[in-house]
Amino acid sequence: MKSKYSFQNVLIALVLVVVLANTIVMAQLTRSVSEKLDEAAEINRPALLSAVIITADDCDDCFDIDEALEAVKKANVKIEDELRFNLSDKKAQQIITQYDIKKLPAIVFTGEIKRDPQMEKSWEKIGVVKEDAVLFTQLQPPYFDIAKNRVIGWVTVTYLDDEECSDCTDYSVFVDQLKETGVVVSSVDHYFFGSEKAQNLIQKYDITRVPAFLLSSDLAAYESVSKAWSKVGKLSDDGTYVSSWVSGP
Repeated sequence: MKSKYSFQNVLIALVLVVVLANTIVMAQLTRSVSEKLDEAAEINRPALLSAVIITADDCDDCFDIDEALEAVKKANVKIEDELRFNLSDKKAQQIITQYDIKKLPAIVFTGEIKRDPQMEKSWEKIGVVKEDAVLFTQLQPPYFDIAKNRVIGWVTVTYLDDEECSDCTDYSVFVDQLKETGVVVSSVDHYFFGSEKAQNLIQKYDITRVPAFLLSSDLAAYESVSKAWSKVGKLSDDGTYVSSWVSGP
């Protein structure tokens, strides 16, 4: 009987050892899986950011900075804080100086901006990566130039034609085409060939035929259009873009 009980005790002890070993293994496996899941969750977790938006007065048709902000929000980020300031605010002036901001509207992102190398590459496509922040710089005109203290990208169109030429180019068609390229036309001036104003412009810019168009120097802010202007006109010394050819009589 004694040997029987001894065998049973050994068997029970062996089972306990196996159960304990399995428990330890499962605990380690669970911990390992949990750690891997935590690592995956951390990798996939949205980057936590703060955003500061600075705008300027009298620039209602300037670049829509909220569209840029919404585009960033669609990425794997979470904007925890969103502050807005006007150029005249003291805090805005501090931020402009700190990050050397030259154009408005502007967004400054701070927080986990360098969470992974891929994120840093993405930032470089839309802005300037600084030590502790990212400055969104992909502004399209119009925008407010802080140094010049004015809006850049408001283009004035001046049209010269002959009132006796009923078949001449319709300037409104040209203006519409210009707007379709993204150029913001702030005003259009129309002068007939015989007027004093037209004669002054014809002499100043050496215009040899009408109809003719003159576009203000702010067209330079629209690089794709201004670079292509040489195909239809010339750039004067004062920055005015003058057409040298217009289809029609």
